[in-house]
Amino acid sequence: MSYDAFQPRSASARDDLAAPRPTTPPPPSFAQIQAGPAIATLRGARRPAVAVLGAVLGLYLLNPLLAVGAPGLVAVRLFGSVNVGMALSLLLGALSLTVTYWHGRRARRFDPLAAQVRATFEREEER
Repeated sequence: MSYDAFQPRSASARDDLAAPRPTTPPPPSFAQIQAGPAIATLRGARRPAVAVLGAVLGLYLLNPLLAVGAPGLVAVRLFGSVNVGMALSLLLGALSLTVTYWHGRRARRFDPLAAQVRATFEREEER
């Protein structure tokens, strides 16, 4: 009876039994992703959208504030039965549709890049 299984193996025999090394590089760290050009592009794309949406929100808040604080100004007739308050409300409706359309077009342009960054983060979480 042979006891070869209990004998120490040579270094080359141990290398043959070792787990195969991964061929794909490890995903980048969180800090590398944050410093990458994709995140910088997404941040730069967000800035104008935040400014436009902030201006629209300001106009939405201005409408009821003017109605409560300056009812005489809002009641000024512009033409026919259209006064300043009604014109401002119609303007806000048109502005809402325009900004929604604009935001949708911008989002479609940056969605593939955001998906790429999201996939990179998900690979990072799997580690």
